[in-house]
Amino acid sequence: MRPGRIEKTLNVFVAALAMAASAASTDLELDLLGESSLPGHLRVDGTLVGGLSGLTYDPGCDLFYVVSDDRGSIDPPRFYTLKVRLDGEKADATVRGATVLRDSGGVPFARGVLDSEALALSPDGTLFLASEGVPHRGIPPMVARFGLEGTMIDELALPDYFLPNADGTRGVRDNLGFEGLALSPDGKRLFVAAENALAQDGPLADTDRGSPARLLVFELPGGRPIAEFLYEVGPVPDQPEPASAFRTNGISEIVALDTHRLLVVERSFSAGVGNRVRLYQVDLSRATNINGVDGILEMDGPRPVMADKALIADLGQRGLVPDNIEGMALGPDLGDGRRLLVMISDNNFQPSVQANQIVFFAVSGVDPPQAVRLDATIHQIQGSGHVSPLAGRCVSRVGGLVTAILGSRGGQAFWMQDPVGDGDSGTSEGLLVMASKGLPLVRVGDRISVGGRVEERGWGLELPVTRLFSTDLEIKNRGQNLPPPEVIGNGGRTIPQPEVASDDYQTYDPAVFAADAFESLEGMLIRVERPVVVGPTSRYGEVTVLPEFGAGARTRTDRHGLRLRPDNPNPQRIVIDDRLVADPPQLQVGDTLQAHADGILHYSFGSYKLLNTDPLPPAYRSEIRRERTDITGDTENFTVATFNVENLSVVSAESKFVSLAETVVENLGGPDVLAVQEIQDDSGAEDDGTVRATATLDRLIVSIERAGGPRYESRSIDPVDGADGGQPGANIRTAFLFNPERVRFVDRVDCADDKSTTVDRGLSLSCSPGLVEPGNPAFRAGEDGHGGSRKPLVGEFEFAGKRFFIINLHLSSKGGDDPIFGRRQPRLENTVKRRTDQADLVADFVRKLTEADPSARIVVLGDLNDFEDSPPLRVLETAGLEDLVKRVEIEDRYSYVHLGNSQVLDHVLASGTLAREAEVDMVHVNAEWPASERASDHDPVIACFSFER
Repeated sequence: MRPGRIEKTLNVFVAALAMAASAASTDLELDLLGESSLPGHLRVDGTLVGGLSGLTYDPGCDLFYVVSDDRGSIDPPRFYTLKVRLDGEKADATVRGATVLRDSGGVPFARGVLDSEALALSPDGTLFLASEGVPHRGIPPMVARFGLEGTMIDELALPDYFLPNADGTRGVRDNLGFEGLALSPDGKRLFVAAENALAQDGPLADTDRGSPARLLVFELPGGRPIAEFLYEVGPVPDQPEPASAFRTNGISEIVALDTHRLLVVERSFSAGVGNRVRLYQVDLSRATNINGVDGILEMDGPRPVMADKALIADLGQRGLVPDNIEGMALGPDLGDGRRLLVMISDNNFQPSVQANQIVFFAVSGVDPPQAVRLDATIHQIQGSGHVSPLAGRCVSRVGGLVTAILGSRGGQAFWMQDPVGDGDSGTSEGLLVMASKGLPLVRVGDRISVGGRVEERGWGLELPVTRLFSTDLEIKNRGQNLPPPEVIGNGGRTIPQPEVASDDYQTYDPAVFAADAFESLEGMLIRVERPVVVGPTSRYGEVTVLPEFGAGARTRTDRHGLRLRPDNPNPQRIVIDDRLVADPPQLQVGDTLQAHADGILHYSFGSYKLLNTDPLPPAYRSEIRRERTDITGDTENFTVATFNVENLSVVSAESKFVSLAETVVENLGGPDVLAVQEIQDDSGAEDDGTVRATATLDRLIVSIERAGGPRYESRSIDPVDGADGGQPGANIRTAFLFNPERVRFVDRVDCADDKSTTVDRGLSLSCSPGLVEPGNPAFRAGEDGHGGSRKPLVGEFEFAGKRFFIINLHLSSKGGDDPIFGRRQPRLENTVKRRTDQADLVADFVRKLTEADPSARIVVLGDLNDFEDSPPLRVLETAGLEDLVKRVEIEDRYSYVHLGNSQVLDHVLASGTLAREAEVDMVHVNAEWPASERASDHDPVIACFSFER
């Protein structure tokens, strides 16, 4: 367009804007009730409250929902539930909970994908959300519909001309996209407001001009765009200081009064001056519908008529110092013909300079809200699926019997169950209730009626738990008989295996999928018949069992455990949790309870659990014994063992040192070389800057000698403080203990500052002990917080005058992998790539050794935090190493028991010349025993190597 035409078009706009501003009128009256603010460092449900940018009201529940514009940089994208309390004409607000926003697959949105700015609640109980996008990164704006539990349902199709192009000449502009969202009271119109003009529509607002922002209207249901109108964003009202400094003005929020009238917030900011916030009433009835018009500046013919607007209030003239107001919603009826109007500000996560300000007004001239509560039964709330069909809705007159009680701060938590039900085995008749403070306290056996909001709570990729946040409760009768428990075992329910869930969780079949079978019992009284222990009592008071003595389990161990297989995660396992009854018995693998176990079926921390409501019955003790290896060394054979000693420090209890020493001496026979993992620094978990572990290793050596073992020497390398993962402040590392009477450690101390080592000509290490690639990113903490793992420790040894090398590994943990019972199916093992990258560096180092001497004797061992045939192990095998644990029969091949799954995490690999005559033994002394009766959670692995050839 020629400059003259642009100037003429802008002049016409200026005239149209002035006409629109003078034409509107309003009959609304606004009275300030007060203001408050949320703490700037407030955390709710593990997330930081801030960036509050869009607000909507739920009249059925009398709650507000407010979205954070955090793109995932601080915490996952989310919205908060806000409760406003009215005391006369005063009001304040508290944050009740956080809900993570998830994509249609139930996975939290990745960092940077959403820039959530506005919310609107539909009468059907779903949320519309507007994201303004990040044009410079190619992320388009979005308007989508979400369930109140946070999962995206669908996305509305936007006209193409709202989408930004690469050169910024079309679509919404950076940080000036969709800021306002509103539903008409009848739920038939959805209004979406851009903050300023589209790039092809005109300039941004400045001190000398306004900006024509679009109001896009969707028809509901269906989501078809049916109208677009232009709205005058006024000029920036305040000259910044200095005049060239940042300034802006734009739409920050809208509320629909009906199908053609809106409340619009214009929020300006001028550097050195601050914010100006003004509220307008807008009428669209005379405005030109420009739906389908690509760009206003290119239009021929008459200029479109702007929406009429009338100023209701300048907040700065109402005795307020407004902050960065970005959210607004009409709230409850105040009982005098007025409604509450709430505004909330975005502190941009800068609590030192901006506030989470909340402003309360009483407004007259608007219709009262339509509050609807649904009468519901428990099975209607639970539904046939993992998410309640009533999630986020407020229900009333939900009846049932109280079956178990759990204390709760500020109220009472309990489970209730419908004793009659609907006869559908696919829907649960149990429900977790969180009762508000001040409601009557219930007892087991009470018949009650409750009302409140249905919530689905779940963290990260865990499955959600359906619960009712109760705001009213009536006790009908006391002392009623409880319904009989649902039996898991013969004559009752069967938990299928090996399938956990359908790939998308859309197919719900309790007869096929284990997660669905458990979900159909969520919150109900259940009975596990004839439980056998496959996971010992943990330090959290949990024990894992199989019903019916493990009948139907695919692979059992030789010692009555349950072997994890790649094609079967054994989803029929049930964790018995002591949450309701303390002091659980100390049970080991193979123990069988003498009677059934009764309790509530619950889900937490990625597992389905039975919360036993009575003390567990006595157990028949299994006959497993702690093993002693038969492997020994002699003049031509030496022994090497790996042992994760589980967070050992000099400050650990004496009993732990004694038990570890006895294991090394009595069960392992005092191996010639002992590679240990999880040696903490000498101050343990205290984060005081200590990195040395000399006292810890010395105490372990003395303990072994006192137990009758050899007088070991040690070699290790202190990590950089906080860089190697593990328990915060503990600085765990790997170390070598060796018997100097049997083997010689070759010390090479002329090392680089980072203790990195290389292979020198003549097959020797440049640094011994040394670290393999300590500065490689594979060992650093990633953006996800995982990583920061131990660097491979390598040592050069001699036995009978012959040289060999040992690389002691403790690869990155599995923390961060999807839970087996998680939202994402099939589950992702997110951490395996990091371990694979680490193993690849070790494999390259092994190749360098074998390039120097094809017959080099190399042992790679340690806690690899992964299974045989996993990618990290396969990478190591490509370097010519053999994983010796594969020689062990599958029923005896395990070194760790996690939630009842016996598995291999600890490995010994050897190069060809050593592997040929090697023997290996997985010595079961720890993993199958309760945490209170063992020295570590890992079993050691020992191997014997011959130097005959």
